[in-house]
Amino acid sequence: MTLAGRSSTKHPRKNVRNSRPKFGGDAGHTGPTGPADRENNGMHKSAQPLRIVKNLEKPLLAGLRKLRDVATIIVEMGPRPEEVFHMCRPNVHLSAPTPYVHVPDGKTVNARRDVVVTKKAMAVLHRRFATAKGEYLFPLRVGGGHDWNQPMKQLQPAHRKALKESGIKPAFRLYDLRHTFGTRAAEAGTDPLTLARLMGHADLKTTQRYVHLSKRHLTDAQLKIERFRAEREIAEAEQQQQNRGQKQPSIPQ
Repeated sequence: MTLAGRSSTKHPRKNVRNSRPKFGGDAGHTGPTGPADRENNGMHKSAQPLRIVKNLEKPLLAGLRKLRDVATIIVEMGPRPEEVFHMCRPNVHLSAPTPYVHVPDGKTVNARRDVVVTKKAMAVLHRRFATAKGEYLFPLRVGGGHDWNQPMKQLQPAHRKALKESGIKPAFRLYDLRHTFGTRAAEAGTDPLTLARLMGHADLKTTQRYVHLSKRHLTDAQLKIERFRAEREIAEAEQQQQNRGQKQPSIPQ
């Protein structure tokens, strides 16, 4: 999904395989592949049920600013955590008529897309953009400072600390915030094809998980059908009554 007439720079990544962020500590389970791999290579069929995060305010308030910013962007816009980590100046377009962030990298065509910025995410990105001292909005921490020419790779320690201090149970991964975005979007009535493009899914079956989870989405769809049927029946009845009135012969005076 690319917004027409807009171009963005593909940021440099020397060793993509080894530079992927680590998420294992967030949930207590990992594998050799990252969440994006598990999501798009068919492993979702045997994956555990999606975790939807509620009452997000407590862990966010307990977390560091960087953690809060990353979490807000994920739950507001739906990108993968590593896509947030790699956000850089050339790919963030806040002054566009429809503000968006370009995701230039991904294993599939769908993963390389434009993600529209929401109001809450806009405030975070504006602040990050204004304070960035280099290319990346979320730079790599090196010692007591930052390397602004490299993206950050993980947030595990800060995430674990925030979960502990907030007392939220069961614990959740950063990636669960992306699942939360997907479920909320489905509940809001977003059709699967559009949701797949927003989230960069290669397989529509992945997107269907969120739609299946959303009972309210199904209820709303049924209500729309009932409403349409009732309105149509009323319109047909009114039309029939009008036709009968037109066919009645006029009484001579």
